[in-house]
Amino acid sequence: MSSSQAGKHIAVVPVAVCDHQTQRALSFAGTLASQVLAVHVRECGQHADDFEKTWARLEPQVPLVVVDTPSCDAQGHLVRALDALRHAEAADQITVVIPRSSRAANRKERGASSWAQALHRLPGIFVRDAPAEEVASD
Repeated sequence: MSSSQAGKHIAVVPVAVCDHQTQRALSFAGTLASQVLAVHVRECGQHADDFEKTWARLEPQVPLVVVDTPSCDAQGHLVRALDALRHAEAADQITVVIPRSSRAANRKERGASSWAQALHRLPGIFVRDAPAEEVASD
């Protein structure tokens, strides 16, 4: 497929916190696709506006999609959100970039491999770990 025939590609970064590792993941995502979105899965009990206000202040150029969930199944809700996004945006490919801080924050996670297992049933979804070092942009 030539670049003029290439389908729509979106990079998505699941975010739990606004930190340096999240910023690295966003920078890396920007090298993969021209459209980058951040997705925050908010569990019940979290304050509705706190994360959005922090995000708007620190990352105003990256749109934030907030997915509300009454349960602790953040990964399951992210899978459903990605599937809905793929259909709504008519995206042929979505690359999910996992920030290193997200892996460290949840000891059950094993980086891209565990996300890939959760997302394997969705066509056109690829999972990558964010690099450990800063990514140079052109």
